[in-house]
Amino acid sequence: MKTITRQANQLSTGDVIIDPDGNRHEVTAITIHGLSAAWLTFTTDTGLTIDKTQDAARLDTYDVIAEE
Repeated sequence: MKTITRQANQLSTGDVIIDPDGNRHEVTAITIHGLSAAWLTFTTDTGLTIDKTQDAARLDTYDVIAEE
C-alpha cells in the first residue's frame, strides 16, 4: 500500500485517510461554508468529521492511500 501526504485542502471525495493507528477513513463529503468559503468540513464513512478553516487546512496534512 502506497501512501502520499496531502494538505487538508487537497483532499477529495473518495480519498482514504490513514490515521496514526492505521485505521482507514474514506472521505464521503466535503462541505465548503462560511463567508468567502472560509471553512471546510470533511465527513468520512466512519463518522469522523474534520472541521478546518481554509488557513488551517493549508497547514494540516494527512496520509492518503495513493492509486498504484
